[in-house]
Amino acid sequence: ESLIAFLRGRQVKTILDCACGTGFPAIELKKAGFDMYCTDGSETMIRQFRHNLEKENLDIPNKVTDWLNLNKLDRKFDTILCRCNSFIYIDSWDGNTKLNSDNFLSRAESALSQMYQTLNDNGFLYIDLPSEEEYMKGPVLVENLGERSVDGRMTKLAWRVEHDWSNRVRVVHSERQTTNETYVHDYYSYLLKHEELQLLLKKVGFKDVNKLEIEGENG
Repeated sequence: ESLIAFLRGRQVKTILDCACGTGFPAIELKKAGFDMYCTDGSETMIRQFRHNLEKENLDIPNKVTDWLNLNKLDRKFDTILCRCNSFIYIDSWDGNTKLNSDNFLSRAESALSQMYQTLNDNGFLYIDLPSEEEYMKGPVLVENLGERSVDGRMTKLAWRVEHDWSNRVRVVHSERQTTNETYVHDYYSYLLKHEELQLLLKKVGFKDVNKLEIEGENG
C-alpha cells in the first residue's frame, strides 16, 4: 500500500506536511488531489520547495515555522505528516548543529502537543523514525547510495551513520559529490526508541497509536 493509497483509504482531504523539505511527497500529493499546506523550519528547504513549485506550476501554501508554533497557522487538518526521520532532528538539522540531547524529550513532547492540537477531530498524525532494524545493526553503518538526481543534478551519495547510545546521539555523515563540487555535512539527531515515541504520543492525547508499514516509507 502506497502513501497515497493509505491516505485515500482513510478519506483524508486536508494535509499539513510539517517537515516538507524540498517538496517530496507534498508535490505528488497535491497532484493526487489532496489539499496541502506545507511548513519547514529551514528557510533553505522552503526556498527550494518554492522553486520546485514554480517548475511544476503548482500552488501550495507554505511557511517557514517550527513545530512549536503550529498553532499560529490558525488552521486544522485531517492529517499531519512528519516524515523522513525529521522528528529526531528537533533544532539540529541546519548548519551541522550538534544536538542538545539533555532536554530533547521535553521539546519533543511540546512539539507533539502542537501537532495534536492542529488536527481536526478524528484526524491523525503520520510520523516515522529510523527503523528498528537500523538501531539493531549499529553502532556504525555505511551505505553507498550510488548516483541519482538531486535537485536536477546527478549526484553521488554516501552515508555513514553512527549510534552513540550512551549520549543518545545519532550522527549521519553525508557526502554528496557532483561533477565539480563535494558537499560534506554531519547531521545530529536523537536516538529515540520506538516505544518512547509511542509513550509521548499517548501522553499528549493520541488515543490510537499503531505501527504501520507503508511501501516506500521509513520504519
